[in-house]
Amino acid sequence: AATLKNLSFSIAAGETLAVMGGSGSGKTTLACWMAGWVPHAMPATVSGIACFDDTPLAGQITAQLAERVQLVQASPYAGLTGCAFSVATEVAFGPENLGLPEAEIRRRVAAALELCEATDLAPRHPASLSGGEAQRVAMAAALVMQPQLLLLDEAFSRLAPAAASRLLARLSALTNNGMALVLF
Repeated sequence: AATLKNLSFSIAAGETLAVMGGSGSGKTTLACWMAGWVPHAMPATVSGIACFDDTPLAGQITAQLAERVQLVQASPYAGLTGCAFSVATEVAFGPENLGLPEAEIRRRVAAALELCEATDLAPRHPASLSGGEAQRVAMAAALVMQPQLLLLDEAFSRLAPAAASRLLARLSALTNNGMALVLF
């Protein structure tokens, strides 16, 4: 049976979209589709077309798409590399792989950690983080890439309500700068 069918929508730069539905309704599948993971990293039989900037996602190199689209999943540990010895190096992983200059990487890492209220976590080992701390670090690792589209699949699930509210307000400010935000 089809997980997603008869679905058509668009989101423009600077907009925020909330996708709602019950458990098993396909929200996570849609998030993965929008991140360009389907059918590459998440095998599926597909029909239809998903596009980003009028370019079909099918056939795009996922690593190159990651420069423009970032997905933060409900489990923050899924978004961490597992090979960094500090939160700062974890968050720097993406920009380092883009080959950005060291000064730019440091600037981006500091800004992303600050935005996610995780600056004090920078020297810590990622394995030592609580669920909420790991969620803030996974969010920082996505934001450090300065995506045009940020997909949040239950990305606030491990945060205290006050922390989630503050972070959502900060993310909303980024949409004023043109980033599109989709909440699942």
